[in-house]
Amino acid sequence: MATIADRRALRARRISDEHRFFSGMAIALAVTVFVGFAPSYYLHGEIGDQITTYLDPPPQPIRALFLLHGAAFTGWFLLQLVQSLLIANKRLGLHRLLGQAALILAPLIVVLGVVATFYTVRHGFHDTQRSPLQLAAFPLFTLAWFSGFVIAGLSLRKSPQSHKRLMLLASIAIVGPATGRIVALPYPDWLPMWWDWAIVFALPLVVWDLATLRRLHRATLIGVCIFVLMFPLQTWVRTSPAWMNMIATVTA
Repeated sequence: MATIADRRALRARRISDEHRFFSGMAIALAVTVFVGFAPSYYLHGEIGDQITTYLDPPPQPIRALFLLHGAAFTGWFLLQLVQSLLIANKRLGLHRLLGQAALILAPLIVVLGVVATFYTVRHGFHDTQRSPLQLAAFPLFTLAWFSGFVIAGLSLRKSPQSHKRLMLLASIAIVGPATGRIVALPYPDWLPMWWDWAIVFALPLVVWDLATLRRLHRATLIGVCIFVLMFPLQTWVRTSPAWMNMIATVTA
């Protein structure tokens, strides 16, 4: 029979493993964002024709918007990383204090993301010839899902297990633009049209829950299902006349 000391040691080990898992996920997301946006943002220089942005020369007046847009998104993933490391190092007070930044950063991300999307609808997405009215669906859906996860996560701060899962899913919800810019990632014909490699980031959370809880945490079960649903839903919605008429009216 396990002693009280044994149970405490087992609990401490589980908590330590959990901290490493969520910190590892935050690191993986931050690295993916850097790799995806290194050519067009962080290490901006001469890049291939497959990636073009409004940051490309010659400088345009709208350049400041996209620089700020990228800085806000970068700040979010860095915040996710720092917060996970603070929890791992038991700096709960600083974690709560720094968490207030999310109340400012999250709305800023949404506002800048919407403005940047509407601008590209009017002036064209540089790296594709597809209809900008249709392409607007993906960034707008990701921002909507991001907002939902952030609101739910912040509302459940007193439930740490739900809070950390929902905040992780909020970051996963907006990593799609980065994975979409990693040209090495394959998109073979057998994958569904709506597939995005961002979906892969939700799988470790599912595996973690099954391995440690022997079930899916409610936040994981609901959150991952909603997240994955976003991709086929936005693919279906963006081709509808109602969607394109709405975006055309809003951006006119």
